[in-house]
Amino acid sequence: MSKVPIEIIKVVNENQYRGDAVRFQVVVREKGQNWDRCFECGLDDLIKFRTELSVIIDSISWYQKLGIEAATAAHIEKANTADEICSSCNFKQSKNCVTCLTVLQSPLERKLYPKLLESNIYFEVQFPLNRFGKKAHINNSEEKDLRLKYADLLTQPDFYLPNGRRPICVYTDGHSYHERTEEQAKRDRGIDRKLQELGFVVMRFTGKDVRESIDKVVGDIRKMVEAKN
Repeated sequence: MSKVPIEIIKVVNENQYRGDAVRFQVVVREKGQNWDRCFECGLDDLIKFRTELSVIIDSISWYQKLGIEAATAAHIEKANTADEICSSCNFKQSKNCVTCLTVLQSPLERKLYPKLLESNIYFEVQFPLNRFGKKAHINNSEEKDLRLKYADLLTQPDFYLPNGRRPICVYTDGHSYHERTEEQAKRDRGIDRKLQELGFVVMRFTGKDVRESIDKVVGDIRKMVEAKN
C-alpha cells in the first residue's frame, strides 16, 4: 500500500509582543514532480479536515475496509447472526470468516479453526500435498473434484502446520476408526503411511473428539508442535 504523499508541519512564529503564533504547513508531494505544493492553515482548519476524514472513514463498511465482496459479506453477516458455530466465535466480521465459511469443508473443521487461531499456532487450511510431500500443482482452479484440480495429489489435510522439519497434517474425520468403511480405512492408512515415510506427523481426530474435547484436541496439537524436531 502506498503512503499518502501528504505531510503536516507545525510552524511556530515567535513574537515577543503577541506571543507564539502556531500555524501549519500542509505539504503535498506530487508524483513525478521535483517540487512540492504547500498550503498554510491554522488549527481550526486542521480540526475541520480531521472531522471530514472521520466522517468518510466511518461511512466505509466493515467488509469494504477488509476488501471483501458484498455478496460474501452478506453470507458472513447471515451466518454470524444465525449459525451456531459463529455464535461462540471471537473472529466475527473478519477475513477469517471468509476462510471459515467459504474454504473449510465441514462443521468439524469450522469448529476447530477458531480454536487454532486463538492458540497462535501457525497453520494453513486445505493444503494440497503431492506424493513427494510438496505443494501440489493446480491444474484447474475452477474444478471441484480435487483429483482433477491438482496434479499428482496425495492428500489435502484439513490443517497443515509446516513446523520446521516435522510438518504436521491434521484431519478432522467425521467417523471414528470403527465407523469408517474398509475402503475409507484402507485409503487413510495408505495416506498416513506415505506421509510418515516423507517425514510428516499425522494427527486424526474424530467428530466426537472435536465436539466434546476440543480443548484437548488443541492441546495435543500444541504438544506436537512444541515437541523437539
